[in-house]
Amino acid sequence: MDNRIVLQKNNNKIYFSDLEWIEEFHLFLQGVIPEGIKCTPLNLTAEQSNTIIWYLQEHLSVFPDNIEMCDNCNCMYDTYSEGCYYEIESKNFCGRCEHLSEAAYCNECGIDVWKEDAITDGWYYLCKDCKKNKQ
Repeated sequence: MDNRIVLQKNNNKIYFSDLEWIEEFHLFLQGVIPEGIKCTPLNLTAEQSNTIIWYLQEHLSVFPDNIEMCDNCNCMYDTYSEGCYYEIESKNFCGRCEHLSEAAYCNECGIDVWKEDAITDGWYYLCKDCKKNKQ
C-alpha cells in the first residue's frame, strides 16, 4: 500500500510509513522533539495528542484514518494490519492488547459480543442468535 502522507518539503525521513509519521507526530505533541527540530515542547497527554490526530484525520483529512491509538497502551497502530475496534466497548485495541478487551466478535455473524455473555470454546465466541441457530 502506498503512503497517503506526501511530503511538501525536503525531509530525511522520506521513506517513513504513514504509521511512522503519525507516531512521530503523536510523540512530538507529547514533548518528544525529533532530531533537527528546535521548538518549545508541547507536553500534551497521549489522549490530548490523539484528539488532535483524530481531528486532522476525520475533520480536515490531513492524515489517513487507518491509524488509531490503542486505548490500553496508547501506542499508535495501523488498523489495516492489526488490532480492532469494538463498538459495544467504544475502544480501540492494538494487536498486542486485543486479548485484554472485554468484547469480541461473534465468529459466525461478526457482531460485537461481550466475552462473558458469549459462548466460548477456546477463542470461539457466539452471540445468542448464532448459539440458537447452532442448536
